[in-house]
This record gives sequence, C-alpha cells and structure tokens, in this order.
Amino acid sequence: MLNLIPDVDVRAAVPSEGTRLLWENLSYGHAGAWVDLPAATPCTLLLDGNNDGAPDASFQTPAFASGTVATLYVVATPTAFYLVVQDADGTLTRIDAL
Repeated sequence: MLNLIPDVDVRAAVPSEGTRLLWENLSYGHAGAWVDLPAATPCTLLLDGNNDGAPDASFQTPAFASGTVATLYVVATPTAFYLVVQDADGTLTRIDAL
C-alpha cells in the first residue's frame, strides 16, 4: 500500500482471522511491506488517521484470486477519499469508502 495521506494505521478485518494490524504509522508517500491476505475472501481495510484506535475510514476489498499481487493506493482529495487498486496486469480499480 502506498499512502498518499498523513500517517495512518491500517488494519484488515478478515472473516476467518478477525482484525489484524497491517501497517502502523504508514507515512505520507511511503509504501508498506507486502502482506498476505486469504485468497477468495473479501476483507475490510480499516484506516486510523488520528491514532485513537478507531477506524476513520473503511474499504471493502474484492475477493482476489490466489497468487494475486496488487498495490493499493490511498487517495484523499477535497471531495473524496478512496483506494485505487492496481493489479499485476496494470488494471486500476477505484474503491470508495464504506
């Protein structure tokens, strides 16, 4: 994930695993390390931008096929807050906040 907003904690809520921390204090313009999430299972990404432990935004990912490599970008504009997912073939998909 490449963060395009100020420092943020990112958690994943995965039905089979519960909620786990993926990246802590991911800084603006920096990329987090690769993470593995269960294949064929949508998960909810929870972003906490003010370090209070509660999500400020959440996003539902698609159910990726096994072996999928994707890059997620967090984007904030004056009128929108969303993720952009880029998969290995270069396809871009916008995911709006829930």
